[in-house]
Amino acid sequence: MLKKLTPCLLISAFLASTAHAESCPPGSSFHKLEEGIYTVTGLDGNPVKVNVMPDVDQPTLKSLKFTSARLLNKENSSAKVICRYENSTAGGSLGVELPTGKPVTGAGANWSGNDCVADDELRCAFN
Repeated sequence: MLKKLTPCLLISAFLASTAHAESCPPGSSFHKLEEGIYTVTGLDGNPVKVNVMPDVDQPTLKSLKFTSARLLNKENSSAKVICRYENSTAGGSLGVELPTGKPVTGAGANWSGNDCVADDELRCAFN
């Protein structure tokens, strides 16, 4: 009985550790407000202001592609995840700082220390 229970417990622990991973928002989720402020929904569900350089129109903004993520102050409650996006054809780039409110770690093989580079935000998930 114990021989069957041990693998089940290990699999359950692994699934639980990755089930609640979060990721940077997809590039298509950014919005340009009328007053020229760009926003995206943060990890807590509230809007986060975003810096976009140079100023881009909404179609270009929606076509930005995720490029990388970086963890800052990851050991404490002031931890942040910096998500980076760019549009190589239109020249726009974007960086968004997402406060986590808790310590954060990278989840998955694409993380090297505090940095993750991938073409898909889901490959740079974090806990």
